[in-house]
Amino acid sequence: MRTNKTGRAAPKKSRTHQQPGLTKAGTSPARTRQSRPLTSAPRPHLIKRPSQAAKIVNVANTLEEIRHLLDGGYVQILNTAEAILYVDEEGRLKNLPYNLTVVLEGGFWVDLFGPVVFLPSTGKSAATLARKLGLTVEAR
Repeated sequence: MRTNKTGRAAPKKSRTHQQPGLTKAGTSPARTRQSRPLTSAPRPHLIKRPSQAAKIVNVANTLEEIRHLLDGGYVQILNTAEAILYVDEEGRLKNLPYNLTVVLEGGFWVDLFGPVVFLPSTGKSAATLARKLGLTVEAR
């Protein structure tokens, strides 16, 4: 038995070091649960282009599809209480026209330039979201 300087028995060293809070697979227990499975199945999105009425489109929630709706560029994701917004990150730098102003979850007001794609929160429809935001929806 090994002892330390005070004469007490030293704790055994583990041969496998494991960080606290991690499972043997190396993932956090909280990350093994998913609150909502990621899927690329088509869902109704609301797209609002500057100076146009909003439109409801069914697209897969993938980067390629969202980028196509935003006419290319870097995609920025913004969270609001009602929806997740996808915008062109460089819309203002590209001198895209002003679209609308939104309030983010922290209470910050943000001006958005260029097209904006809304993904309604779980349990809400795109038409309900459009009414709540005061947007007119283009007839199909």
